[in-house]
Amino acid sequence: MTMRTYEHIAYLLIYMLQASGKARFRLSRKSIQSISGRSIIKSALIRNIGEWMEGVAVILPLNRGGYVVISQESLEGIAPLKIADV
Repeated sequence: MTMRTYEHIAYLLIYMLQASGKARFRLSRKSIQSISGRSIIKSALIRNIGEWMEGVAVILPLNRGGYVVISQESLEGIAPLKIADV
């Protein structure tokens, strides 16, 4: 298994996001292992991939396992929450 750099993994995920035409997609742990060429996925890997995707997309771990990649553009339209309303 060839280990890819954080930059390469980030570009692959961005390409997958753009090619899918969707605002977000889920990835299993096995998929990240396959894409990254690593058998162990650490939080530092996900953090570093996220840094390379900055401004284009975000990657977040899911509680039930796996990860979600979300287009930054899709997050721009989210309504703000006013603290006074909470």
